[in-house]
Amino acid sequence: MIKMLATQVGSLMNRNELSKAICVSVQAIDNYLYVLQKTFHAALVKPFHTNVRKELTKMPKLYFSDMGMRNYLVGDFRDFRIRNDRGAFLENLCFRQLSARFSNDDICFWRTQDKTELDFVVKGEHGFEVKSTPETFSLSTYSGFRERHPSIPVDVVSFDSFAQKAHYRVWGVFGI
Repeated sequence: MIKMLATQVGSLMNRNELSKAICVSVQAIDNYLYVLQKTFHAALVKPFHTNVRKELTKMPKLYFSDMGMRNYLVGDFRDFRIRNDRGAFLENLCFRQLSARFSNDDICFWRTQDKTELDFVVKGEHGFEVKSTPETFSLSTYSGFRERHPSIPVDVVSFDSFAQKAHYRVWGVFGI
């Protein structure tokens, strides 16, 4: 199960699918997740929502507390620039940086039924989209979030250093 979770960092975690895949009960999955969280190996991030009917509210995302353990489980210690999973790697690294400054309860993600997603919403006050190539970020993609939550600014987190754009900022992952 833990190897499966390591390959799914930053994706919605479906406990039912996990239980079927490894042939154990959902209760066993819950117990395993409890142990992973209590031993500080992993953390669950819950969805940010104000409209329960339009935003997904049940499935969390899982992130690893130890990037070395996650890299071991996926069998990849290569430089991040040549990794196939650099987006998931960066998203997990961003979670680690945020969790060093904020409580896990203050870190959420936002996603709607139509799969519009924002990687992190911190304390309901700031949104972050993680992009390994920040040039692919389009603020219009997040118009649904901005319409529902106009007071929450959205910025980009990348491997690169800080840059000021017209309507958002690009943060280097170690600068957030």
